[in-house]
Amino acid sequence: MNWRHHPRLPEGAFQDRLIRVRALVVFSDYEGFGIPPVEAALAGACPVLSDIPATREVTGGCGRAFSNADYESFRAAMDAAIKTSAAQLASEYESIVLGQLFSTCHSRAGGNPINLKWF
Repeated sequence: MNWRHHPRLPEGAFQDRLIRVRALVVFSDYEGFGIPPVEAALAGACPVLSDIPATREVTGGCGRAFSNADYESFRAAMDAAIKTSAAQLASEYESIVLGQLFSTCHSRAGGNPINLKWF
């Protein structure tokens, strides 16, 4: 593996790098609202992320989570991420997003079925 740690990057530089990587690693003990894992999944890079409430919430389980206190957990998450194709990641993310969209729309409609139209 070829590791590179980057300090905070300007948005354009971040996006440029994101489209060229296989995985984006996000180590965090606390995250207010973690957008980088979502951006990674949308760019086709598998998010490898700390298993904390904020990352679980925004990714809905897409990506590969690890325990910050367990090296083997991190190693397994990295191994799984490297083996995850962009197509597989897109499929996982699409089903999560559609499931959340349906759940939100269904609950806002008072539990009544609704028709979703794709444009």
